[in-house]
Amino acid sequence: MIPNLNNLNPKKMKEMMKQLGIEINELKEISEVIIKCKYQDIIINNPNVSIMKANGIETYQISNGSSKIIKHEDKEKIIEINEEDINFICETIGVSKEKAKEMLLKNNGDIAETINYFKNN
Repeated sequence: MIPNLNNLNPKKMKEMMKQLGIEINELKEISEVIIKCKYQDIIINNPNVSIMKANGIETYQISNGSSKIIKHEDKEKIIEINEEDINFICETIGVSKEKAKEMLLKNNGDIAETINYFKNN
C-alpha cells in the first residue's frame, strides 16, 4: 500500500526515496538554461534546477525563472554574421555559403566552433 504523500513530512519522504535508490539535489547558482530546438531556442533566466538520479538515469527539473523564445530567423538579427566570416568558412572548409551561414548562426557566430563542427561531422 502506498501512503498518502500529501501528509508525509519531508524528512520521511527523503528517507523513503533513499530506500528506493532515488537521490534529488538542487543545482546552485544557475543563471541561465538554454534549450536548443530545431527552429527556436528557449532561454530560461534565473531558474531553479534540480537533478534526480534513479536507476542510473538522471532527470533534470527546471522551474521558476523567466523565459523567452528566440526563433532561429530572429537569431540572425541578434548574432552578427558578416560576409567575411561566411567567406572564410567557405574557403577553409569548402562548403556552400548557405551551409556556412547556417552553422555560424547555430554556433552563435563562433568561427572556431563552426570549423570544428565541419571537421568533426
